[in-house]
Amino acid sequence: MDLFILYIKNIKCEKMSDYLISIILPTFNAEKYLRRCIDSIINQTFDFNKIELIIIDDNSTDSTKNILNEYSAKYPNIILVFNETNSGSPSKPRNMGLEIATSDYIMFIDNDDLFKKDMCATMYNTIIKEDVDIVTCRPILKLNNKENMKNKTFLDKEKPFIKFDSVKDYPKIMSSGITTLIWNKIFKRKLLINSNIRFPDEYLYEDVYFMIQAYLNAEGVVMLNNYWGYEYIIRTEGKSKSTSQNHNEKNLIKQLKGLKKIVELLQQSNANYPALECEMLIGWTKIFILTPLNDEKRRKILTEAEPLYKSYHWNSKLVNVSLPLNILINIFMKIFSFNTSTAIIITKIINVFR
Repeated sequence: MDLFILYIKNIKCEKMSDYLISIILPTFNAEKYLRRCIDSIINQTFDFNKIELIIIDDNSTDSTKNILNEYSAKYPNIILVFNETNSGSPSKPRNMGLEIATSDYIMFIDNDDLFKKDMCATMYNTIIKEDVDIVTCRPILKLNNKENMKNKTFLDKEKPFIKFDSVKDYPKIMSSGITTLIWNKIFKRKLLINSNIRFPDEYLYEDVYFMIQAYLNAEGVVMLNNYWGYEYIIRTEGKSKSTSQNHNEKNLIKQLKGLKKIVELLQQSNANYPALECEMLIGWTKIFILTPLNDEKRRKILTEAEPLYKSYHWNSKLVNVSLPLNILINIFMKIFSFNTSTAIIITKIINVFR
């Protein structure tokens, strides 16, 4: 690993076989919300002593390290890793967590999100009972910690319990960004290790890339379609905006590189999931429009994105919107991608009126 590990605390070899779940938590400057995140894991209905909580701090500069040391002093099953340099994304910390994890089942959480009180018990009991590689549930979206949104998706019309042996048997699972999240899931560690499934460095949309690998290699997946177990906090205000809401040139380019890497992975795997590619390109286009850039930079970035727009068809079918809206989105995307000058004009008009 190219990150320096200053120290790993509280690893007790004789207790490793006792852990039933390893939860991987990357942190960076999370002093405002870290305690509630960790507490949501400690206070699970699932016995916390059976959980190996691996926290990788990516060289925080606030009081995050002090908070982590405080928790590790109380709980021997909290494993701390402190990186000497910041990696710029959660990919490397998560990959480090995978290398350290010792239990048979893996879960992920972000440092500003929460597990519902019965999340671990529900997910673990299901994966044990059904003997599958992945169990997934529905996320709750919270905007600035205020609104509670059970997002509307194609899943609303599906059965409450969905089980399939291979992604080929239920391709819808790869048709939407909402089903390719990582933190509302539990994985068999054997799947991730044996198939060498890791997060790509220096890209965003790294979680979608990870999930595509996992789905393509999984032998058995269960979707708990009537259970909302994960609270995803979206921060749109202040200096601590969520990455998805922090519209700047650096993130925009990382997202584009991540999107291109996802398309490359699908092509290499002979996996055809156009709805996912289209939905992600639509999402990236929205971010492109909202990101403040001069015309020269916009033109350069759009030129790099041109191959993605060429693959977007008039009849692209999206799974999470109505047919009339689907048609309107397709028309917009084709007009937007006509040429870079058109895209820049449209971007300017939208930003005037928003």
